[in-house]
Amino acid sequence: MGWEGVGMGRGGVGRGEMGRGWDGKGMGRGGVGRDGDGKGWGLPFTGNSSRTHMGMALARDGDGTIVSPGHWDQGGDGTEAPPPGPPMPPHHVPPIPPLQACGPGLTRECDRNVLSSGLCLRLDPQLRPRQLLAPGYQGCLQGLVDLVFLFDGSNSMSPEQFGAIRDFMVDVMEKLENTSIHFGAVQFSTEVQPQFTLADYAARPRPRELLRGLRQLGHLTDTFSAIAYVTRRIFTPAGGARAGARRVLIIVTDGDATDEDQGSVREAEQNDIIRYVIGVGNNFNSPDTRLYLSQFASRPSTEFVKVLDSFEKLRGLFHDLQAKIYDIEGTSDHNRFHLELCSSGMSIAVVHGRRVTGAVGADNWAGGLVELEQDTKNETFVGSPTLEENVTDTYLGYAVTGLRVPGRALVAAGAPRHLHVGAIVLFEVLPEAAGSWRVLQTLPGEQVGSYFGATLCALEQGGETVALLVGAPNHFDGRRGGRVQLYRWQEALQVAEELWGAAGHPLGRFGASLSILGDLDGDELPEAAVGAPMEDEERGAVYIFSGRPGGLQSPAPSCPSAPR
Repeated sequence: MGWEGVGMGRGGVGRGEMGRGWDGKGMGRGGVGRDGDGKGWGLPFTGNSSRTHMGMALARDGDGTIVSPGHWDQGGDGTEAPPPGPPMPPHHVPPIPPLQACGPGLTRECDRNVLSSGLCLRLDPQLRPRQLLAPGYQGCLQGLVDLVFLFDGSNSMSPEQFGAIRDFMVDVMEKLENTSIHFGAVQFSTEVQPQFTLADYAARPRPRELLRGLRQLGHLTDTFSAIAYVTRRIFTPAGGARAGARRVLIIVTDGDATDEDQGSVREAEQNDIIRYVIGVGNNFNSPDTRLYLSQFASRPSTEFVKVLDSFEKLRGLFHDLQAKIYDIEGTSDHNRFHLELCSSGMSIAVVHGRRVTGAVGADNWAGGLVELEQDTKNETFVGSPTLEENVTDTYLGYAVTGLRVPGRALVAAGAPRHLHVGAIVLFEVLPEAAGSWRVLQTLPGEQVGSYFGATLCALEQGGETVALLVGAPNHFDGRRGGRVQLYRWQEALQVAEELWGAAGHPLGRFGASLSILGDLDGDELPEAAVGAPMEDEERGAVYIFSGRPGGLQSPAPSCPSAPR
């Protein structure tokens, strides 16, 4: 079938699909496929595995020697994954090494967020799946929140303004209905009237029905006594408050309190009730407004007091309130995710038995690496060194490769968005304990937007790494699009050569893919291939560079194009 089909050449290339199982049969959202006996083995975690993009990253898993068939007998959760077909004999040396295949597309919903990590499959030399791993997987850790609206119903506001408060509460509750938050609503004026308790909401989480027939009480604004009522009667087990839930009170009022504080605010504080105050209307137009409202609010009052000059502005308050709730819910910074969006499986390398995958989305896309330890049941996260300077969006782990250096375990990782010019970070994995990583070098790119570090490939000669190829497929010099730099290893990485595609292809993306091919010309030095997928009117081209001691022959590469 040539370039278009599944097989290539007379030998053909096998093909497996995560979406359909390994025998072509269907697979559910939690399945992995079926083995040769027709038995399925499911994911030991939740998530949509139908679009994992399996095969986005590939790596040889080991040196090609399988000590015993027991090496493959554990699934990702420690359960047995029955091998399809006859067992392999002990001390068998396969013709090709086992393979690790990964994809970053395991997604699941959590409190209206879509979390994303990856899946990796360990394949035996016959390309049969033996183990499923989920590096960087984070389950949905919902923080429980019990939230009560304490809203003003005094006669200082019009029915339309009172209706705006009702609409605001309904809007917040409906937009957060599929979360771990339970709601209650209490109206106050001279008296206090619970509209529905936390227990009522838990039994019937339909805000419009629970607020049906709501009538404005009128009279005065006894705010302090209303706070005491909610503390003693609503935030209780009888009122539906849950053990371990964060308690949040949102006070909506349009005027000054008409009663005196008898210790109600202190009592709320002692009961760990977080208080967020919204002052709304033209009664709060003096410079001392925020100072006055701060007596009801949690500290610091600048974070827990909101002043609106009109009731119409309640409509636009949801996102501000949502951010505050998420902050209260258990994350110190609601804009910062750790591994929840890590997209592990974007890249994969096996270095001295250590399986390392890139997690570009970790820590607000600063990125990082996930190391699976030898037993594959534990893992270590290696964060981006840029976090020490509060620099995110570097995409560390977009590409990753190991360097063969005697007595040392070195891992190079690409960060193509580092300070907009890209970078590669060279780590050394110390042997004394799993998870002991240190940064040896950080090599920055030169051109904004070049995506330097998007591709990496180690060049080995005589069983040792002699150079590292680093692709910058968006590099532009006016005539050529894309560049590959060769860094020679001499106790550190030092730039030695530049590889370019043919002139006349400014958008060719030379360096978008890199691979070492082995010895093609019989000189015992491996050749290298560089992909340029957008050259030749987007037909693409592959450049073959001949090997020479310590590097590659840069002049006059051969360039096979795609068939027309």
